[in-house]
Amino acid sequence: MADIVFGFGTSHSSQLSLSTVDWPEQAELDKSRTPWEDLLRSAPASMSDELRPEVQEERHARAQAALRTLSDVVAAHRPDVLVIVGDDQDELFPHDQLVPAVALALTPELIDRPIDLRSLPPIRQKSMWAMHGEEAVTYSIDTALSEHVATQLSSEGFDVAVLRSQPETRSLGHAWTFIRRRVVKDWNLKLVPIFLNTYFAPNRPTPSRCMQLGAAITTAIEDFPQDLRVGIVASGGLSHFVIDEELDHRVLDAFTSGNTDQLASEPSSQFTSGTSEILNWITVGSALHDFQFELIDYLPAYRSLAGTGCGFAFGVWTPKD
Repeated sequence: MADIVFGFGTSHSSQLSLSTVDWPEQAELDKSRTPWEDLLRSAPASMSDELRPEVQEERHARAQAALRTLSDVVAAHRPDVLVIVGDDQDELFPHDQLVPAVALALTPELIDRPIDLRSLPPIRQKSMWAMHGEEAVTYSIDTALSEHVATQLSSEGFDVAVLRSQPETRSLGHAWTFIRRRVVKDWNLKLVPIFLNTYFAPNRPTPSRCMQLGAAITTAIEDFPQDLRVGIVASGGLSHFVIDEELDHRVLDAFTSGNTDQLASEPSSQFTSGTSEILNWITVGSALHDFQFELIDYLPAYRSLAGTGCGFAFGVWTPKD
């Protein structure tokens, strides 16, 4: 039988893979994707303290240390498969044509294809090393486990899309490639990507539905007849592009206390834009409800006077004694 041996969650923001001297340039992008002027007017005067170079440097250093800790955790647990819950942002699925609420891959492999950097703003180009390389990279998919999970989820009432071939012009998204490029040092395992539409209305799952999904994922994995060591991963988050420390702590505290049921009642209206990736964490937190969560670090990485940035979070779920 498959055995879930651990889990972890990590932010995958491009801000994690930039030096702090680049953060102000990244903040320029926030002007077009947030209510910038309103945020400036409502920001506390103390926000300037968050932008002091020594504060940003410390948070950057702690974030890099947390990623190294996650690398060590993965190596120590020796998984055969990583089941990674992440969101596709117009990468594998064209958001103007097809956006499944939940999807799994039944193709034997998925390819991380190089990105045309010329199509990106300069600051995005600087961080792309953490998401895509200069050459194509192949990910082996555990199709047997993936099909089993898809079958079980369907029997539980989830409308699951399945991907049977990868479009030639499309790449596996950064929610999965970041884990390989920044966390897992020696990628000699298989992947089961679970695509969760957190970004694009109208078919975004609610927090309550994500709780149900997580529980169903666990049941499916534990019912899989092959002997496998499985790790479950939440990729993305926490709050961004506007940091909401209160929300971030409420979610993380629920994992730490084991009181994750309260997350089902969180208003869906909070989970928009990058903050929507918290739904990946809620799904995995529900899947690992019987495990103990340990927060490695949480860092509100502000990059502008408007309070934009990313709530960096890193945590591990391990079996209870």
